[in-house]
Amino acid sequence: MFGERQRRRNPSRRVTSSGVSGPVSGFVDDPLNWLVRASANGDVAVIDPDGPITSRSAARRTVAVFGQRAVRQVLSDLDTFGMPVSVSERYDLPPVLANLNSALFSMTGPRHRSRQRLLADCLGPAFAAEHNAAIDRGVADFLRGWRIGDQVPLLSEMRRFARLVAQQVVLGTTAEDPIGARIQRYFDLRRRYGSRLGVRTAETLDELVTEGTRVDHLLRAQVAALREGGDNRYSALGHLCRQGGDLTVDELVAHANILFMSSSEPIATAMTWILLGLTQHPRLRAAIRDAPDETLVAGVVNEFLRLVPPSALMVRLTRRPAEVAGVMLEPKTEVLISPFAEHRREDVFADPLSLSPQRWIDARPGPFQFLPFGNGARSCLGKRIAQATLQRGTAKLLAGYDPVLPVPRRLDWSVNVTLMPAGDPMVLLAEPGSPVGGILSGPAAELLNSPPSSS
Repeated sequence: MFGERQRRRNPSRRVTSSGVSGPVSGFVDDPLNWLVRASANGDVAVIDPDGPITSRSAARRTVAVFGQRAVRQVLSDLDTFGMPVSVSERYDLPPVLANLNSALFSMTGPRHRSRQRLLADCLGPAFAAEHNAAIDRGVADFLRGWRIGDQVPLLSEMRRFARLVAQQVVLGTTAEDPIGARIQRYFDLRRRYGSRLGVRTAETLDELVTEGTRVDHLLRAQVAALREGGDNRYSALGHLCRQGGDLTVDELVAHANILFMSSSEPIATAMTWILLGLTQHPRLRAAIRDAPDETLVAGVVNEFLRLVPPSALMVRLTRRPAEVAGVMLEPKTEVLISPFAEHRREDVFADPLSLSPQRWIDARPGPFQFLPFGNGARSCLGKRIAQATLQRGTAKLLAGYDPVLPVPRRLDWSVNVTLMPAGDPMVLLAEPGSPVGGILSGPAAELLNSPPSSS
């Protein structure tokens, strides 16, 4: 959505915020910090009075909403606040691609609630032991590719990490299966094709359709194998094939694709931020490694999810008139919610700009105050698995390696579906107990608010 050092349109465009007298400029140049500032001045801010901020929504204007009550209202009422126009609908993509990205996102009413309950059961605590074992298998597959002394591109490696875990947890396939890499490639092509700056030519469309068709064929083959009695008792797709008796093959393929993508890219970017931040904190790495405490690891993961949530921005589109925090919104108003801004509210998190894992010993934010994986009617149903993946992955990776920057690095950030570092920082896999290594600086370090430290 927003690329490195370019944010959108003319930065002199007038924008206004409730509770603020006069124009508030700067969203285009620095949207996340603009939203943080606006959240301190009211519960609704007008970002663009004339149209959408995202690339796809046919919106009349764009606003942002803040605070637990307004966020709860928008995220809980999917009949009023719907999802924005999809890439498939916007660009009239072939049915095979439209189906791959349908699933719960395209459902409303009783059908949505029925499918949501089914997925929640398959991803829920009843299968926690099986999910944790699958996570551990995926982590073990990943670590076979790491060696002390290697330098690795961190974001690329965390995408490999997320792929190998998601193959085990979601699909029940092993590291040798090409299906996970195909889904990730399809997701990347679709993201680029649908972005505001995307190149949409006959060639790029053909590439997208070819890759999407491959993914569709591979998923159909996996569904057929599971329905024929394949030994896959632990994966989410295996549970769906057994318990979702009325699900069509199209639905199973769509759910499998969406579950994989939503448990892959957010996990990859979250793990990237966690390890990147920890490069600057050797004592914190040592504490996680030398005295593995679930409370400490959970606090570290939660704190990085708070500072740099994968879904820094969420978008909804009003289907009918609605009043939010005393402000009337007409139909086709694009509504932005920013977990990044909500996680920096001083009335919820004391000293919100500090990296403080210990705050989670006592912190009890509400479900619409801490929402790294969303909440409400379209809450991430796999967030328990996501948390387990991040915690178990962080502990197991740090048990044998100290990730450090081999040289000082100035790093920017970008938002394109997820919040991620701009570029792919190289990380040295050092012996446990290594010093801080290179110093991280620049806008990415400011997001982490993680000053270099020898402590």
